[in-house]
Amino acid sequence: SSLILSPLIILLGNVIISLYIHITFKMLKKSKTPLIMTFRTICYAQSAAVFSIIPVIGESLSVIFMIFYTLTGIKATQSTSRTKSLLLLSIPPVLLILLLTALFVVFIILFNSIAVNSLKELLPFLSSTIN
Repeated sequence: SSLILSPLIILLGNVIISLYIHITFKMLKKSKTPLIMTFRTICYAQSAAVFSIIPVIGESLSVIFMIFYTLTGIKATQSTSRTKSLLLLSIPPVLLILLLTALFVVFIILFNSIAVNSLKELLPFLSSTIN
């Protein structure tokens, strides 16, 4: 079952990553190539998965080389530098982290105000039971 589904899952992952990269570059007006070139770049970068067969350090090497191959491929297909590619691809995750942090702060503020109000209501009850 996994032998049949694995190629489909990898293909779907490559399509999603390619769309993410292509849409990010399109939104920032930096895309000069069609989506298929971005897809080919991502498929090429996936070749680094072969390092996963090395015990202990294989997964780390695989991730490092995938990032390097992706940035190198984007540099070649989008006519930009690796640094600029890395910065452009970092914008959406950074924005997502900022949004999640803001939501967490709002949640903490709301929870704090609810807790304070609950304690104010319980305080007279607690003080009468102590005496």
